[in-house]
Amino acid sequence: MVAQCRHCVDIEHGRYYALNEVGSRIWTMMCKGVPFAEIVDRVCAEYDVSRERGERDAALLLRQLLDASLIRCDP
Repeated sequence: MVAQCRHCVDIEHGRYYALNEVGSRIWTMMCKGVPFAEIVDRVCAEYDVSRERGERDAALLLRQLLDASLIRCDP
């Protein structure tokens, strides 16, 4: 089995990021406009993790993506 990985490049700052399979799955759902709660539900079901851990890890990833300016939050 080959793990899925998504690569992101911040050309302005010369930074390279790689998301693992779960991070890539979250990225895909986020780009499709899936609400955060549903992202967490799907991740928990697909990867057999607790709701608490799924929510914590998804929030952490989104915070890291925001901090790296790879995504933005529109009001």
